[in-house]
Amino acid sequence: MPSRRKPLDTPPSLKLRTCFQCRQPPGTDVQLKRCAGEICRPIVKDTKGPTSLERTELVVRRYGYGNAIEFHQALKDFIEANHRAFQTFAKALALVQGDSASDSDEALSRMLEVDLLCSKNSRQLNPTCSFVMSSYRWVTLDDFRSEANNAEEWARAGSLRELATERYKKNPEFKALRTIVFRVAAVGMYDLYFYAQYRRTLPILDPAPQDIASLPAMVEDVFAITKASINADMAFKRVDDDTSDYLPLPGRFVRKHKSWVWEASFSSWDTLMANGRRCWELDLVIDVLSRLKSGYAIPDNLDFGQSNMHLALSHHRYMAVDERENIDLDYFKP
Repeated sequence: MPSRRKPLDTPPSLKLRTCFQCRQPPGTDVQLKRCAGEICRPIVKDTKGPTSLERTELVVRRYGYGNAIEFHQALKDFIEANHRAFQTFAKALALVQGDSASDSDEALSRMLEVDLLCSKNSRQLNPTCSFVMSSYRWVTLDDFRSEANNAEEWARAGSLRELATERYKKNPEFKALRTIVFRVAAVGMYDLYFYAQYRRTLPILDPAPQDIASLPAMVEDVFAITKASINADMAFKRVDDDTSDYLPLPGRFVRKHKSWVWEASFSSWDTLMANGRRCWELDLVIDVLSRLKSGYAIPDNLDFGQSNMHLALSHHRYMAVDERENIDLDYFKP
């Protein structure tokens, strides 16, 4: 018996791909969505050129990075590598610019915006050399949120800021969170970092009465040391062990087992002075401190024991005494 089915006007494979609403197959005027519950919609041709993310991808490739995610990770590594320096730098900057109470409510309500430049061939460099700090400024929260994108990011960070505050409030010395915005204008990317700030209830350094007048100049010294270390591949860290004198030590990041590891240039300042050993990090510190204002510069000979170097670096530690747990909020803006 002959089949009663009518011949199809179009092949079945095309006939099955029709919109369940208008029953039209895909063509030049109709684009089907994958979900069967969606209504077909006109095809809109892209006349605006590349998207912001595509532009970012093109820019980061010029610096040797495969994509924006890889670039963003390098930015995070740079910030983490210079964590102590940036934390101390922000506090010293507030004092140098006339804010006698760097942990006051007014001071902490401002945000420090740091502009970074990409180093040449930064992908091949260690984390402390990938970027260079070119400028910095204080901005109010209202000024930061005046841009629509910034306002959205700040709102998104609200719940995380509350979590961080509740977490740190368990410590009675906790004061507030200080915000630092790291911006790479060439790529259109920034990161918000929140650092816990604590009240200074137990001074690390107890200066003699004759040294109190020199404290403002010593704060400027700390500012100069931290600023220089950020752009000089000299990351200061404190080594907490039995052999350490708890003063920050200069060091470098070296490649080990496919990861970057920080290594101190020497075990302690006391050991260095006793052995009379010279290293490029010490020469760099001497060069920086020789231009400082407090008068605690390092003499050419190394036989000065606990005095000048320890005073300057003890203040470095005193300024960064609140280097306890910090939370970084990784907001990526293409």
